[in-house]
Amino acid sequence: DGNWPAYAGGPQGGRYSRLDQITKDNVKNLQIAWRWASVDRALQSNPALKRTRQQDTPLVVNGVLYTVTGLGQVAALDPATGQARWVYDPESYKTGRPTNVGFTNRGMAFWSGGGKDRLMVATPDAYLLAVDTATGKPDPAFGVNGKADVMQGIPKATRATNLSGRRPL
Repeated sequence: DGNWPAYAGGPQGGRYSRLDQITKDNVKNLQIAWRWASVDRALQSNPALKRTRQQDTPLVVNGVLYTVTGLGQVAALDPATGQARWVYDPESYKTGRPTNVGFTNRGMAFWSGGGKDRLMVATPDAYLLAVDTATGKPDPAFGVNGKADVMQGIPKATRATNLSGRRPL
């Protein structure tokens, strides 16, 4: 089973893969098979949208690698070649720089139910998305058009700073 469906590999967080192709004897022979240029690189020419590094923990489910960029773009990749199968851009960076640690996204969750597989992705502007893994589009049955506002009902919550670095009025 080559699945890595959750952060740290699974619900127990074991950080262990049962795959056995790589051993202590052949690890020295490994080479880079492919590199993926994050889809948010072009956006980062704007200094206000800079992120420091890619920090997510990709998931692998049913032969597809899923990753999320610091700016919140979600991609499905072929794990053998690195080719993108689809990319979804919720454009959450347009709200402005998050008030926490900035543009950082450390992962997502996989959920299966109701005949669909979905990625649950927290955006930098404080929404939770449900992205259909088959289409790369938000699941309209979740929240409002595929997203839920996680700040709803939190007094004095601030969604983001504007792109100039100042908090909105």
